Amino acid sequence: MRSLPTVIVICLITASCCFLGCNSEGGSGSGASASSLQTAIDKAEKDLYGDSKQLTFDKSKAVAVIDSYNKYAAANPKDGKTPEYLFKAAEIHRSIRDHKNAITTYERIIKDYPDYEKVPHSLFLIGFTYENDLKNTTKAKELYAQFLEKYPKHELYESVKFSFDNLGTPPEEIIKRFEEQKSKNDGKIGKQKPNLTTDSKGKVVRKADMVKGAAK
Repeated sequence: MRSLPTVIVICLITASCCFLGCNSEGGSGSGASASSLQTAIDKAEKDLYGDSKQLTFDKSKAVAVIDSYNKYAAANPKDGKTPEYLFKAAEIHRSIRDHKNAITTYERIIKDYPDYEKVPHSLFLIGFTYENDLKNTTKAKELYAQFLEKYPKHELYESVKFSFDNLGTPPEEIIKRFEEQKSKNDGKIGKQKPNLTTDSKGKVVRKADMVKGAAK
């Protein structure tokens, strides 16, 4: 079940990867190997994304890009760009519905590049893939729980918590709960006595300040 907040997050992550894929710069790998592999990546990305910088969903071209990323990673495992290339490879795997290899690649990132900034994203996306693509809510719940425990202050925390709390819940039920909660919150706000008023000059002030002024 794809929740709205989660889908928005996925779109943002994917859009970011597509943008980065179309704007790759030279890597920090050493020697002709890194240079030639970077050239191969640039060509494969251009073939896939084209001048419009939009994914064409041509599977053969997508596989070629993935292959260029993997070759770069194999030749330059310690290069700073390698985990980013692997992350983009995993996203393309997801785009062509190669979910098994997407998960394997995300897991590789988590294991081999623990300091990479998108390790939390990788863990989240593994859970997302299990929930929405492989329909394995048990595994998804396990992975979401890992995320919530490891990254309580991460920007994705609320989206993961929402997915965790609503695993297996039909969309219509989520909408119903949301509307009920909104109605309840609106009711609380309506019952609260407003703390603001206007003074003799029409300026908005707190009532407590008005009382203090009158007491002077």
